[in-house]
Amino acid sequence: MPPAIEILFGKNERQPPCDAPKPPATRPSHYPISQTFAVPINSCSDFPLAKRTGFPNSLARFAMKYPGFLLTLVFTVVFLAVSPARALTVVIDPGHGGIDRGGAPGQRVPEKPYTLDVGLRLAATLRAHGFHVILTRDGDYFVGLRQRCDIANAQSNAIFVSVHFNGAPRIAADGVETYYYSSQSASLAAAVHRRLLAATGLEDRHVRRRGFFVIRRTIIPSILVEPGFLSNPQDADKVGNSAAYRQKIADAIARGIMDRYQ
Repeated sequence: MPPAIEILFGKNERQPPCDAPKPPATRPSHYPISQTFAVPINSCSDFPLAKRTGFPNSLARFAMKYPGFLLTLVFTVVFLAVSPARALTVVIDPGHGGIDRGGAPGQRVPEKPYTLDVGLRLAATLRAHGFHVILTRDGDYFVGLRQRCDIANAQSNAIFVSVHFNGAPRIAADGVETYYYSSQSASLAAAVHRRLLAATGLEDRHVRRRGFFVIRRTIIPSILVEPGFLSNPQDADKVGNSAAYRQKIADAIARGIMDRYQ
């Protein structure tokens, strides 16, 4: 809604002296609003009026010359959302769950409890910063890959972040990998990857383009993160035994999202 300004003429009802009104001290964080102010120009205590309203002095002179009329300036102030990022929906996809424990064949440490934990922490952080968040799962139950994509594709003005941990037959393998499929997702993948590297101090295994189902079949910007190898005893110990470390991972993902969308 554009700002609206109009001038009303009417009989002077001997309004008391006034000063131009001030907008509210605070404005909303998430939604546009508008507020209308009416200023009885005749009763204003000082001139030139242009100093307070930006209108030409001729209006002030009119108000003084014809005191029998009430000349009122009515204007509408529109507050827009602070940032488009506040309207962004982030679909968080904690990998695996239920009968699908996740991990490489023979891997002792399952993925599913830690992808969920990081996903829930990420959701809390993003909500605290004004984002709308949807989780593909919020407990230990199975959600099919197609259903995860359907949840993401039902959203508008949204991105999709699938949270996983890596695994490999070689237990010494470690590092951070971040995947994307479509070109619209590349900048998000790069932003999140940079933050994960800085937060974890792990080896850079680079941003990679791959056709994993959940990032290939989603129509919104989509990435899949692998911040460490649970097949690596050192990585598994940090992820499994340190809530602070899992929070650090979640915060890094959130900062990467905010780097890209704020």
